[in-house]
Amino acid sequence: MIKFNYRSKFITDESGFAFTATATVISVILGLTILFMANTVRTENVRVSELYSGQGAYWGAVTEVQMAADMISTNGVGILPTITANFPNITVTSIDQNNILIESQVIIGSDRGGAQRAASINITSPLYSIIQNVGGATFTITGFSEIDGGNLYIGDNVRIQSFWGWSLARVGRDSVVNFFIPNGHTLTPPPPGQSGNNYTETRIPPLTMPVFNHTAYNNLITTASNIAIDNSVAGEYFGNTTLNIGTHPGGIDLQDVNFTNSGIFVNGDLIIDGTVGSGTSIIDNNTAGSPGLIVVNGNVTLNGDWFWMVPSFTVPDNIIIISSGNVNKNYVNFGESVNYPKSTWSNYVNEIYTLGNLTTPGWSLGSKMFGQFYVFGTFASIGWLSRTSGVLYSPNSPYNFGTLFSAFPRFDGTFFILSATNDRISWFADINLNERVLLGRGLGGGLTQPLTIPWVVLPGTIQEI
Repeated sequence: MIKFNYRSKFITDESGFAFTATATVISVILGLTILFMANTVRTENVRVSELYSGQGAYWGAVTEVQMAADMISTNGVGILPTITANFPNITVTSIDQNNILIESQVIIGSDRGGAQRAASINITSPLYSIIQNVGGATFTITGFSEIDGGNLYIGDNVRIQSFWGWSLARVGRDSVVNFFIPNGHTLTPPPPGQSGNNYTETRIPPLTMPVFNHTAYNNLITTASNIAIDNSVAGEYFGNTTLNIGTHPGGIDLQDVNFTNSGIFVNGDLIIDGTVGSGTSIIDNNTAGSPGLIVVNGNVTLNGDWFWMVPSFTVPDNIIIISSGNVNKNYVNFGESVNYPKSTWSNYVNEIYTLGNLTTPGWSLGSKMFGQFYVFGTFASIGWLSRTSGVLYSPNSPYNFGTLFSAFPRFDGTFFILSATNDRISWFADINLNERVLLGRGLGGGLTQPLTIPWVVLPGTIQEI
């Protein structure tokens, strides 16, 4: 009897079907896995490429920022036009008088990377106030004057006068004074001084006055000298001109959009009369970041009210006066921010550049000046009880630090002067050399001192933007 094993056949067929189904599923899974892995690799390649280009752009920006910072540190802000012309990715923005922000934006493909870094004036560097020449054998500090803070270079022997062992001047009582004396000369008495004085002494090779670039100022004076007719709408005046409440009832806005040269230009002498009834309405300057210009091919006179013999007129902040002649300031405050405490001072100081003399009358009691003063004439004098704050540069004339004709002067800041009147500081002069003001803020001229006022890259300020 023949028997058929259906079960064996059934099992055989079922195993083949299971194998086929399993193989198919495995093939699909493998295919999907390969496809997924391929897509993953392609996506990761794109991501790596994007990451690489983005990081490359960032590090390119870091490199450019650091390069610009190094150039500024070495050459000062005068190098900025070169940087701007040759490196279009770099932007340098002024934060205030002493700080700038350097930025770079680099594009690689469709990716952008940016970095920024801050740089600052190195205020710890030695910034000297200079009295370059001494006419006699010795420069004398006497007359119950006071000197505090900072670094003072005097180009000869220096004597702090005393009487029976008591100093006739207070030197370094509030903040130590660092004297720098040329080699071969002496400071008497030696540090730390008598009667509570406190100062140091350092011998150095003779210093020279810092250089000055007149180009931008002289170009503006030339513009004024070419004016041939009045055009008050454009801020241009020909011949001797007076500005007061009568001639200009609405005052003068130095930022008037109609002014062709961002200010007023006069070919002749200019009188700005701020007597009672006008005050600061005569001159206005509404844009803090852009100085208002007063450029005169002639003399400039600022008049307050002589009857009261005290300042009755204030020239507002951020004004630059440029004159080919003399600048005379009578009963006038120059700069609104000159008031104290110093924490309230504006970042936008005033400026006077004169090829002549800078004077205030001896009886202009309490006159205040805050700014940068560049005097290239043969005479510079500030009146009784006056207070000057900022930078004074007078390479051709003596400056009066207290005589019978200018007692009780106060000076806060840095000065570069040929000499002091009578080779002395006396008659209750009060001098504080700790205050710092960036030189040459207003125009492209100013003083150039890359070695004594270096820019530094602030540590820890590099960051991605």
